[in-house]
Amino acid sequence: MIHNFKRANKTLQREIADLVNKLIEFPGGLLSITYTSLNADCLEMKVGVSVLPINLRGTALRKLRKKSAEIAKFLAKKYQLPRIPRIIWLIDDSAEEADHLNYLINKLSS
Repeated sequence: MIHNFKRANKTLQREIADLVNKLIEFPGGLLSITYTSLNADCLEMKVGVSVLPINLRGTALRKLRKKSAEIAKFLAKKYQLPRIPRIIWLIDDSAEEADHLNYLINKLSS
């Protein structure tokens, strides 16, 4: 069982990113895993996803959801999790928000 959740989430993030690259074809777009958050009882894991271009978000989420069970089973086995977690894929738009804030700051200082 994984006890240090901060370090565990970073490890899971890298592992999921590798699995996504192997399992999911995403031509014409860029899909990256930005964070993971496994809850304490290992029943669910939130996974942040950044998708470019933005108009491919729906396609990316559909492809990820199709592979969720396979990814979760692999992680549970490899890291000896007590349960197979349910993966919840979330769009991480923090980069867009930061870009928008930079735009507003630049506009105010002009």
